[in-house]
Amino acid sequence: MGFVEDAQNTFSQFLNSSNLKTTELLKYIDQYGDTTFNQLQIKHFIEELKLKINECKSEKDKVKLTEILSLSNKSLGQVHTYLKFYGD
Repeated sequence: MGFVEDAQNTFSQFLNSSNLKTTELLKYIDQYGDTTFNQLQIKHFIEELKLKINECKSEKDKVKLTEILSLSNKSLGQVHTYLKFYGD
């Protein structure tokens, strides 16, 4: 389906610098291990991601989150398709 490259660790830095306590899914992304969201979770993940994109002050973060949002939208509603984040 696709992937989002993040050689500069932009997403990891975003996770470290953001207040994710009120999120249901973003706060559980493990930067050092793997995190997988299923079809029931992807819809909620997309909603959280959209909110965080709107709150972004950094253009670099906004671009990376938008790339992740695009891939997430492609995976939404696809049978046997998961959204997976690979840690370090």
